[in-house]
Amino acid sequence: MASDVTSKIERKRSRHPLIDKLGIISMFLSALYLMYLSAPPLIDHLTGKIDDTNFQTDLIILLLGTGVMYSAFAFYRRIIFIEYSINSAFEQVIYPRLEPVLREVAEVQAGLDEMRDRMEMVNLNIDQLRKSLPIQSANPNIHTPNVTSFLRVVVLVNISTAAFLFLLQYTRGYIPYVLTVMYIIWWIEITYEFDLWKISRAWGWIFPPILLIPTLSILMDILWGADKLIGLMALGLVVYASAYYTWCLYRVQQALPFDLHLRLREIKDKVPKIRSR
Repeated sequence: MASDVTSKIERKRSRHPLIDKLGIISMFLSALYLMYLSAPPLIDHLTGKIDDTNFQTDLIILLLGTGVMYSAFAFYRRIIFIEYSINSAFEQVIYPRLEPVLREVAEVQAGLDEMRDRMEMVNLNIDQLRKSLPIQSANPNIHTPNVTSFLRVVVLVNISTAAFLFLLQYTRGYIPYVLTVMYIIWWIEITYEFDLWKISRAWGWIFPPILLIPTLSILMDILWGADKLIGLMALGLVVYASAYYTWCLYRVQQALPFDLHLRLREIKDKVPKIRSR
């Protein structure tokens, strides 16, 4: 963050104002125009081609043009000098004093971002815990589990299977778009299940299918045909949904499917004991 702030300051201080540039260009063009008006008549006066009735006027115009030209160059040189002085003062005086402050600001911002992520994860864990608690029925000894998520997955599996079978029977040019929509639907379902709408990394999982599936579908259709394309895309959808579900589960609950996190923890606990022997 400190480097971003520094780069913004440097870009701001090293940029010439547009009004200064326009002023210099206007002065330069005006000087050229005055010199263009006065130089040819003065040459004619000096060579004796015309009389000297307007010699003084042309000389004054030439001197004005020369003065304007000198002022333009002097103004430009002064701008360069001022910019150099500001840059030198910034690099030698201001930035050495500002850098520690920027570093502290960056560290504070990083700490706040980390704290915000932890608070979001705590809220997600609480929500998941609340959703996973059984709903008590009229009989206090009987607990009714929450099966809404399971039913949604079952319905979505049936819809996906029907969609793949339909694509096998009716291969058309819309196959890449249908496949992309199916990937998006599974991403929406898993994101909704874990309520990760506010997590930016969860949104990062949706961009690869949107960017890659249409292109890969077209290339695979050309190289291998529609049947192999649909089969590989179905397998890819299973891998994608499983990987994203595993990531979300670990992100929210610090757990892995089939309690693999517990087995990994047991292995880690056993390794120091084996080494100590």
